[in-house]
Parts: sequence; structure tokens; C-alpha cells
Amino acid sequence: MKKALFCTLLLLTAAMLPACKEGDKPAAASGKMQQQAATPSDTDALSQAEAKQPFVPVNDSIGWEYETGKDNNGTPNTKIYLNYRGVKYRAATGIGYFKELPKSDYGEPQYAVPQTALTATTGFWEGIQQTCYVGVENNFLVIYRRSTDAKDKTGHDAVFEPVMKLDLKSTTKPR
Repeated sequence: MKKALFCTLLLLTAAMLPACKEGDKPAAASGKMQQQAATPSDTDALSQAEAKQPFVPVNDSIGWEYETGKDNNGTPNTKIYLNYRGVKYRAATGIGYFKELPKSDYGEPQYAVPQTALTATTGFWEGIQQTCYVGVENNFLVIYRRSTDAKDKTGHDAVFEPVMKLDLKSTTKPR
């Protein structure tokens, strides 16, 4: 009987340890106290709300890398890579020279990148504007791409199409 009670208390303590921490510090050390445990109906509502909310990677390393070479006509052809958590994924190819797009430019009509994008890149050559961005949908990183006439400042032809999906649950974890 004592052994069963001891094992039960040990399991309960082990189950509560993650809930008592914030980051690497106990809740008391961070100045925050545990809230009252949720009732079963609260837990069901919370689970449904969490299921609707996509996972958003926080503090993950994410950025763009480019490999540009010129063809026989001197046109720059660029391989566009997404570097996520130290792994390089070939996202797209483009014509021109690409650069990371500052977040402050996302809303500009010629780019039309959603403010919720994690990162974006753009390139230009011979009147063609190409833009890629990364969004999060249902635990996937989704890379979108579009090409437009660079003279069109209205963004009317800004139709982004998905070109790649990365499952956030199976991508490499940072070390």
C-alpha cells in the first residue's frame, strides 16, 4: 500500500513539473504563480482553441540564401533557398538578383506580402518582379511565390501560389 501511494505521488509530481516551469526557471523564480487547474470543460475548450491556432515558430532561425549564376545571355538565374533551423531547403528558382525584403515593405502594393509572413524575399530582372514569402498554416511552413510586371504598382496581378510545405513537427530541431 505504501509503495503504491509513493509511486502515485511520484508520478503526480513528475507530471506537474513541466507546468511549474517557465523556460528554464521555476514559476516562483520568474515571479509568476501557477493558476488554478482547469476544469474538464475548460480543458476541452482550450484543446479546441489550440487545435484552431497554428503553431508559430518563435526564435527559430529562418532566412534566405541565394546561388546566382549567369546563363549564356548574361541573365542571372537564382536558386532560392529557405534556411530554417540550420537546414537549407530549395524553395524556388528565379531570374534576377534576390534580397531579403524588410518587414516594413511587406504592405507595399508591388510586393503585397501579408504582414503575418515570417520572412520574404524579392528579385527583379528585365521588368519582372518575383517575390516569395513564408507563412504558417496548420503546423506547416508554407512558401509562396509570385511573378508580376514590375511596372504594375497596384498589385492587381499579385497572385501568390504555394510552392513548398514544411511540416513543423518533423523539421530539424535546433541543437
